[in-house]
Amino acid sequence: MLKAKEQSFSNLKIGLIYLMIVVIAYWPVTFLAFSLKWDMIDVVLPYRYFAGECLQNGIFPLWNPYQQMGYPFYADMQVPLWNPEIWIIGFLFGYSNYTLHFLFLFYLLVAGWGVFRLSFYSGAKKENAFLAGAVFMLSGFFTGHGQAMFSIVAAAWTPYVLLFYLKLLDSKKIKYSIPSAIFMYLLISNGYQTFTIILSYFLLFITLVKILENYALKDFKGIGIIFMGNLIFAFLTALLCLPTIVSLLQSSPFTDRSQGLPLESALLHPLSPRSLLSLLVPFATVKNPDFFKTDMSMANAYFGVIMLAFSLMLFFRKKPVFHWALLFFAFLALIASFGEYTPLRAFLYHHLPLMNLFRFPSYFSYFTILLIIVLTAVHFPDLNNLQKENRFFLIVSFSFILMLLFILLVYSSLKLDFDHISFFNSNDGFFKILQASSFMEHVFFQSFIHILFIIPVVVWIVFRFNKAERIIPILIIAEMCLAVQFNLFYTVVSHKKPVELHANIKKLPQAFPLPEGKISDYSEAEGIFLPVWRNTGIFSKKISHEGFSSFWLTSYFDLFDDHPEFAALCLQNNILYLSDQVRNAKNLPDHFTDSSSRTDVYLNKTDYELLASDSLKMSSKDQIVITSFSPVQISAKIHTAHPLLLVFLQSSFPGWKLKVDGNNTRIMNANILFMAAYLDKGKHIVTFTYENRTIIYAFIISSSFLFIFLLYLIFRKRK
Repeated sequence: MLKAKEQSFSNLKIGLIYLMIVVIAYWPVTFLAFSLKWDMIDVVLPYRYFAGECLQNGIFPLWNPYQQMGYPFYADMQVPLWNPEIWIIGFLFGYSNYTLHFLFLFYLLVAGWGVFRLSFYSGAKKENAFLAGAVFMLSGFFTGHGQAMFSIVAAAWTPYVLLFYLKLLDSKKIKYSIPSAIFMYLLISNGYQTFTIILSYFLLFITLVKILENYALKDFKGIGIIFMGNLIFAFLTALLCLPTIVSLLQSSPFTDRSQGLPLESALLHPLSPRSLLSLLVPFATVKNPDFFKTDMSMANAYFGVIMLAFSLMLFFRKKPVFHWALLFFAFLALIASFGEYTPLRAFLYHHLPLMNLFRFPSYFSYFTILLIIVLTAVHFPDLNNLQKENRFFLIVSFSFILMLLFILLVYSSLKLDFDHISFFNSNDGFFKILQASSFMEHVFFQSFIHILFIIPVVVWIVFRFNKAERIIPILIIAEMCLAVQFNLFYTVVSHKKPVELHANIKKLPQAFPLPEGKISDYSEAEGIFLPVWRNTGIFSKKISHEGFSSFWLTSYFDLFDDHPEFAALCLQNNILYLSDQVRNAKNLPDHFTDSSSRTDVYLNKTDYELLASDSLKMSSKDQIVITSFSPVQISAKIHTAHPLLLVFLQSSFPGWKLKVDGNNTRIMNANILFMAAYLDKGKHIVTFTYENRTIIYAFIISSSFLFIFLLYLIFRKRK
């Protein structure tokens, strides 16, 4: 009992130290000094804000009417609608930019704790496992992707999937399939799907290795349990991910996502070979993109120069076959991350399923970084009792790193004019200095600083000073915290103030006001309030044909790309409008010069022939008064003097229902993208409603099983 309490206290202490490290390293995020930037603000914030606002108003957020002329919000994989995070935070508090600051810190802690647990399980001493978690949190992956919440979330949950999956393979106990499935579900429902695909292949790889190990031992029963455990793991994951699966099945016929990307897109933004410079001086990656040939967020593979020197010992120490296999996969992932610079990524694209569905080869390097950190922790030398051979290898490793840093220092110094160093120009503001600083300045200063960190470590090792096991980890963490400071003002935060952004959001319309005016009266540019400059319609509550998203209906492109002039005419109408101009879609012209054509309605041949003989006629007495509006419903009182066609400027998609005077009424596809319905003359109450019972049932089933699984795990832990 006493041992359990000591263990619990020790884990609590580690967690608190992790919290302190994150708070200090990312202090501008922690203390709301500077705002998060880029995708975090104009993609992650709008989507979560919208979902939270819906939940706060008792609306299931199935449809987003404010972007792309409306689209199925639930089917967008950038929206973690099926993840508990959305429902807990969105329902209880709603989202703001402040929420994202603390979510960013939370997922860093989740990531660090996961690598600590994974390293400890893999055989690392507790103090070395602690160091691995700290190094992972401070690594260049998180600093470089500070604006990409989906990548951060996926990177945070992946170690937990590996931890419990390894327990399943090693112990051959089916019970570990449950936590494995839960964490895989958390990754799939809230993380970038590239990680899911690569991780799935990694799980297959280590499964094959474990099967071969059992085959060598003639443990055929164990092999059978591994197969059974994997089947249960896959089934439980599918059960928990049921809403995601249903949403993909429902939306795939209406998008191009399942058809794959062209190879050129799949090779976009690799970890170029020159990006390996980030292992020594990650500060250089935020300058001179022409040198790195990739985006700055994809060029940072740093996990500490001191840790890098220790990791080189992996190639000189004895290891079990499984660890060599992990190193082999880490190497393959690194080669794949180079993208077009090696043939491996193209080979995977052409020959392995799902490998043609994602961009950014740099994400392969995440698995290299993760595996190297964990294996380094497992094989970390005992610094207080270094054997002669280990001391020699360490001195060689650190000497090699020092040599590289000295070369960078000397080379960059020859390229600098020390009379005009940006960092010494105190007359400029902080962010202006960062903008003006050069690539060589970054290389020079960080190589100099890293040399200062490495020299004490070498001295400690050579002269065998005491307490090396405490001092060296502190130096590693201090070095990496400082490296975070250099990069985060480029890739994590902007010069904008979170307080100002929060105040600006509060000034914008709350809930869901009635839509007014023509769609063309609003453009996203009008709704810009920096740092938010995309997806602004969600905040201003304006219907827009614009948007920044990876999810687009093919019918949208069929209208706006193939018939841009006609699309512009369509937008010169209110969200609901009446028309007596019915045309056959087969005769849709390529060009329009007459603005009066804005009320023309093009229907498919069957619908056109049904209505062509009707005496549709506009009148000055015709009237539409919108009485209520929400993301999933719009109601209006309509008076028509003659039969007319009612057009609803939202994307046509399965699930929309129409009631006219309480009676179900058929919806027709109009103008390629939109919806229309026939109205007889007279006064009517019209209601368009988006419903999707299938996805809601899938969500209920998934949530119920998640609750049951969590109760089971809690009960077993207490028992």
